[in-house]
Amino acid sequence: MPKRNVDPTDEQNAFVAEPVTWDACQKASKAMRALRQRRSKVALKLEARRAQVAVGLADLQRGSATEVGEAELDAFLDGLAAPVALRVDRRPD
Repeated sequence: MPKRNVDPTDEQNAFVAEPVTWDACQKASKAMRALRQRRSKVALKLEARRAQVAVGLADLQRGSATEVGEAELDAFLDGLAAPVALRVDRRPD
């Protein structure tokens, strides 16, 4: 791969400097590889979150989701936790 002389922006310098200061990478090329991997992981997480949101919105549109107001939230969550507590209590010794 040909070498290129490029003047990075302040933002790019800070982005590369972060992993280098962690001693995770000693060279800029390793730092860039680590940053690409981190960006890839972030992109995958974002894609997964978007898919989860899409599922939730589809549930809402079908009417198969329960909408809970802020005032009722604690009681609703307690109701969800109660069956779990019962199952835990019934575990054999």
